Amino acid sequence: MLTAIMFVALIQTAPQANELVLEFNVTTKLISIPETSKRIEVDKDGKVKELPQEKTAKATPPVKPVVTKMTIGLGANYFLVDRPNHHTLYDFPKTTVTNWNDDKKEYDQTSIYALVLFRGMELQNRQYLKKVLQEAKINSKSDDSGVANEHPRELEALFGILIGEQEKPKVKQRTEGSMNILEIDGKVAVRYEPSTVNIPNEYLETYKLWLAHETQIHPAIRDYLVQTKVAPKKLIWLNQSSGIVEFSLDLIEATIKPVRTVFNPKSYQLRHVKETPVNIMLAKAADRIANYKKPSQQEREAAMEKANQAGKSLDILLIVIDQGLSETKSTLGKALAKYNINQNQDQDLRNFVQVLGNQKSPEESIAILNALDRKGLTHGHILETQLGSMKMNSPKKAEATQHYLNAIEANPCLTGAYIDLGKILQSNYQTVEAWKCWELARSIAPDHQMVQSIRQFEMSLLKRHPEFFLSDGVSK
Repeated sequence: MLTAIMFVALIQTAPQANELVLEFNVTTKLISIPETSKRIEVDKDGKVKELPQEKTAKATPPVKPVVTKMTIGLGANYFLVDRPNHHTLYDFPKTTVTNWNDDKKEYDQTSIYALVLFRGMELQNRQYLKKVLQEAKINSKSDDSGVANEHPRELEALFGILIGEQEKPKVKQRTEGSMNILEIDGKVAVRYEPSTVNIPNEYLETYKLWLAHETQIHPAIRDYLVQTKVAPKKLIWLNQSSGIVEFSLDLIEATIKPVRTVFNPKSYQLRHVKETPVNIMLAKAADRIANYKKPSQQEREAAMEKANQAGKSLDILLIVIDQGLSETKSTLGKALAKYNINQNQDQDLRNFVQVLGNQKSPEESIAILNALDRKGLTHGHILETQLGSMKMNSPKKAEATQHYLNAIEANPCLTGAYIDLGKILQSNYQTVEAWKCWELARSIAPDHQMVQSIRQFEMSLLKRHPEFFLSDGVSK
């Protein structure tokens, strides 16, 4: 439902009312796929065991090239890719990517930060696996693919990221007829034929961003192409993520057109995803947050007094923590002081305070939290957040996820629970879901200290990978 609003806002803030529209024929040709693939196991000590090979497909696939149309709309701070029945909008001021499908009437939206982080994590994972295989003297190269023998330049092209702190390699150009052959380290990286269409300066940055996000072209080649300031008449590159696939773009038409309002969300539904507990929560969270009535100061203080009268001293402290995890400012300090928590002899309370003070090992803390008497507690869900915290960096990480989901079920405005749940998802390579959790936290309490830590993380990604963002930063 946010996409049309987002796009209209983009039109209103754009410095001009036009976009450069490039229409291409795209030919996708499967060159080769591995005939066999090696299977390995890596144990907890990093030792590698090679398993028997499995037949996967013929080395020469009998697949005819597929030709489709693709239109790219370049604005000053966005680009839009139109394919048959499928569209993708990159809105850089909002750092979002929105996809929608005309046939299925579905859409989804995610963070550019999530996609960039996933690239970096996958690149590190491939580098680590390559190192492990080489140290184990396993050559997984089979036909035209294989992790063990991947060249660093292939990885840099695949993920669009330079490895390490090295400078970009030099690009050498030679010609074959009308085609320019661009090489890196003596290997052909891209073949292209320039057109007579000049790319106006105001669209050069989003042209480069399109190359970064939507192609598997080496960063050095991207810079080379952008510096020509000319749209390609023909552009050919290889994707070697699994086997070898050749992509060829042939320019049909280039025009300057008024910005299009292309998406009407009223007849579209959020894309159906696998119904995991996390996705079920995410699908319902926005409505639950909007409909949740936050307790007032008076209501919280009254709940604390009621807990005191009931002899539930632990609940008094849980009420205070609930506010701290939900709201930017904690305002219950004075109310808490009158209950003299530090001198309270309630055993459950004393045990819980020991857990908060990290006076016990994680295993002992988990045992204490599980043993606490929850009967009569109005804010027992805070114990779930503590259990999640104790387990999120342990072998019981999967249990930690459920603990945070339990807490959010009780209080959908528990900012801190979304932050920590997002960190667990991130560590599981679920970066899209992680950012959705963090965006929910931001919507609840944008100035919360834990939310600010996510903003700092985003800024670190922007600093490490500026090639995927606008040069003047983002406006969030």
